[in-house]
Amino acid sequence: MQPRWFWGGFLIIGAGLLITNQLGLLAISVNLFTLFLTLVLAGFLIKGLRYLDFFSIIMSLVFLAVIYARPLGITALTPWTMIVAGLLLSFGLTLIFPRRWQHWARGHSYYHHHHRQFHDDHTDQATINDDIAAINVSMTSSIRYLHSANLSAANITVAMGGVKVYFDDVQLQDNQATIKLDVSLGSAELYIPQNWQVKSDLDVSLANFDDGKPDAGTAGPVLYLTGGVSLGSITIIYI
Repeated sequence: MQPRWFWGGFLIIGAGLLITNQLGLLAISVNLFTLFLTLVLAGFLIKGLRYLDFFSIIMSLVFLAVIYARPLGITALTPWTMIVAGLLLSFGLTLIFPRRWQHWARGHSYYHHHHRQFHDDHTDQATINDDIAAINVSMTSSIRYLHSANLSAANITVAMGGVKVYFDDVQLQDNQATIKLDVSLGSAELYIPQNWQVKSDLDVSLANFDDGKPDAGTAGPVLYLTGGVSLGSITIIYI
């Protein structure tokens, strides 16, 4: 399902809930801002369950608990206590359960990578041939295949959406490139060759960064990651 249909459906549901709330038919009275946050968090919860993303599942539940602490009778727990506990729980589960299970749920197999026609036909797909790539994704799911013999940089911006970026058909300028990421309420997955290195200077705020594997001291090309991610995730996947 395309995210625009997914989020569009939630906005329609939100309109119905807003009218129902104003008519006093809901058991809990909520304002427009609270209703909007509830819909966004519920959306990320459902997507997290679909892709077995522990961070999205747990943090969505945590923020819903913060918003509805009074009706739930958990006001004794401070918001920061719940947020920190949620972060520890999500990171703990991510460490305990191998990444291969999450990749299985997302359908990120080696076979799918080499048979790109098996991606969802409704997913926005494009090839970028620039040496400085620019990718902007908002409220949609996109796949970008980079093709360059001299890639020096890429700017990736994601807001309430998801993007998969493939670097397997790329040569880096002077064996290095700088990737600037700005991810908010979304996810970015970077597919890179096995012999590449990743050096991160990302600002991670209430989010998750998975470097795929520890630096094994390889002498291959280097990707320098800058920028940041908030309420989302950035994942490196070696192919």
